[in-house]
Amino acid sequence: MKKLVLMCALALSTLAVAQEKKEKQVSPEKKVAAQLKKMDQDLNLNNDQEVKIKALLLEQQKQREAVKSLSEEEKKAKKKEMRQEREAFKNKMKEILTPEQFAKWQEKQLEMAKKVKEKHNSEE
Repeated sequence: MKKLVLMCALALSTLAVAQEKKEKQVSPEKKVAAQLKKMDQDLNLNNDQEVKIKALLLEQQKQREAVKSLSEEEKKAKKKEMRQEREAFKNKMKEILTPEQFAKWQEKQLEMAKKVKEKHNSEE
């Protein structure tokens, strides 16, 4: 009887943790909205730019979600394609933003990449 109660408690706690984790997941649309808001604060986007960038960010977010479901081997195989997709995204951003905005955006991208790299290195 004690084993049964213990197993039920374990199963329920596992379900509770899984449910809590699922609730913490943010939808792609909310992630894009947050990104867009931050970009607007940093770059002072106009309405036309916001619409175009939102579409780009949604497309990029869908690609990220698709990559999450791949195995490590599949991710490695797709690495070159992902690099090309990032370059295409950068080129589209260059078309949408003014030269000043684009320079500032690139600077922010480099700062973020540096932070990610530092965080990754500190975890090892």
